Amino acid sequence: MYGKTDEELTKSKLYILFLLDKVDEPFSNLNITQTFMETDIIEYFPLQQYMFELEKSDFISKKIVERNEFYEITERGKSVLDYFDNRMLGQDRKKIERYLDENLAKFNRYKEIKAEYRKNNETGNSEVTLQLINKGKPFITLNLEVPTAETAKSICASWDEYASDIYGEITSVLTKKRSHEE
Repeated sequence: MYGKTDEELTKSKLYILFLLDKVDEPFSNLNITQTFMETDIIEYFPLQQYMFELEKSDFISKKIVERNEFYEITERGKSVLDYFDNRMLGQDRKKIERYLDENLAKFNRYKEIKAEYRKNNETGNSEVTLQLINKGKPFITLNLEVPTAETAKSICASWDEYASDIYGEITSVLTKKRSHEE
């Protein structure tokens, strides 16, 4: 497949398992692809094929969260990785480790904070969706309808910058004891 030897195919699949083992939590298809493309280890189309084959063989699992694919290594995948670990010596393994050291925080930030808006053609207003996501699962989702795209952009920018603070404030307000005086 793709003009690669069996050993090259095996190494490529082991690198995918290695990456998922290093991140130790669900990792998006986008982040996996970005890692291998930017390190020049595996090209896009073979990468997608290898991930499909690894999933089919139960070495990795995939879950879809709001149209985003997240992958993680299975116990079976960890066993295979441990068994064949010695085949991954060299520069490519070090490239992956270095790339993760430099970029994992960025990946985690983009994975955890989501802010989108779109125009509602029926009302003319903008619909805003804000989320905080942890390990591939949203733990807060806010849907707002606002009168203008400018307001929606402003809300999204604030969420991108202050999502954790805003979540804390929302939680505080919702758990605050109130008097029921009339």
